[in-house]
Amino acid sequence: MIMLWEDKEANLIESFRQHTLGDYRPVLRLPDIKETRTMMTSIVDDEIWKNEWVDSSSKNDPPPDFYSESQKLMMEAMRIDDHAFEQDGRIKNPTNQRARMKGKELRDALHLHPGTPLFVNAPTGLPSSEDHNYRYYKSNFTRVIKNHIEKIPAYKSNHPDCKLIFFVFDESSMYLKTDTPNQTIKRGEQICGVPHCWYLDKAFIGVFVNSGIDYLIWITPYKHVETLGRPIKLPLACVFDCNQVNREAVDYPEDYMVSAEE
Repeated sequence: MIMLWEDKEANLIESFRQHTLGDYRPVLRLPDIKETRTMMTSIVDDEIWKNEWVDSSSKNDPPPDFYSESQKLMMEAMRIDDHAFEQDGRIKNPTNQRARMKGKELRDALHLHPGTPLFVNAPTGLPSSEDHNYRYYKSNFTRVIKNHIEKIPAYKSNHPDCKLIFFVFDESSMYLKTDTPNQTIKRGEQICGVPHCWYLDKAFIGVFVNSGIDYLIWITPYKHVETLGRPIKLPLACVFDCNQVNREAVDYPEDYMVSAEE
């Protein structure tokens, strides 16, 4: 089996920790209260993370992926993107399939150990609207989060005194709301649109608010948008207290959402 870098949950968490320390983009807390700041510190602080958290992400370990009895926290990590879709009752992801194929070619060419993690960028060559789109994004987010919500009783059974964090590593591109339905974008083309505030999107936050999750960390390292005017500083990550989200949600019409990435 080809192991991609993203397959290892600890890599996703470490990426968040390092980005948080060195990235210029802000981390948005919703709400920005003592509880969300303390929870964040327990993960970002080297001493606490390395000495008080346990990695329980191996296949034979009981869920969730990480826990800290001293911090009274547990965390389940998951990946979502805007490429996966359902067809004939099965989830298909051409981007991941191509990445694994390219990873195998690279491993064979370099004689790497099968378990060596690889970071592979493997464009599918599909038209943008077929490769990634807002519908795939929304559907994939909903499916992955709900699948993990169903496992909450098992998490709480294993660590009954711990609050539950969902860690979502979001590999999607940035989206814009345009004035033209079903618009596509070509390389180098300029379009007018309003940036998608994914962290306020009713279709997304409605999945996890008051769902039994205590906190949700949503990191979006690949979202960026180029502008002709002042640069837009997008959040690196959003941290939610899922039981007291205090921002008004926004409805986004599917037909008017377009990826800012070709």
